[in-house]
Amino acid sequence: MLRSTTAQEALIAELIGDLRGLIQRAESFETTMDKAQEEMTTAAYLLDSRVEPFRHALAAEIGKTKDIAVKAFIHQTNEVAEIGQRKQTDAMAEGARTVVQKEVVLPLRQFAAVLQRLINETSHPWAVWSTHAATALIATLISGWFVFHFFGR
Repeated sequence: MLRSTTAQEALIAELIGDLRGLIQRAESFETTMDKAQEEMTTAAYLLDSRVEPFRHALAAEIGKTKDIAVKAFIHQTNEVAEIGQRKQTDAMAEGARTVVQKEVVLPLRQFAAVLQRLINETSHPWAVWSTHAATALIATLISGWFVFHFFGR
């Protein structure tokens, strides 16, 4: 029996050693927890102290991004407006050409044709003068006939 008692004692001694190690670890657990709590408090303070500058930096970046976006939007809007204005100007110019063609050019061509016809008619001055000469000759003959007929006796 001595042997089993010795084995039991050895196991109990081992168990007591393990229990002592557990107790020491449990006692150090409170110290470790206190240190962890202090480190967490320090980390929370550091995090809190760094959040505010980060917020300001983030707000500044958001402001810059907003400014860039607004400038890009204004630039795009100006380009679209310029393209629209160009198209509208071209359409108005085409409309003006059409109106001028219908209302001015065609009547001017007709007027020019009439003037050209009149110029062509007057370009033969002998025809006009021969008409005048014939009229003058007939008027002279008729006047002479009246004078000789009524005063010649």
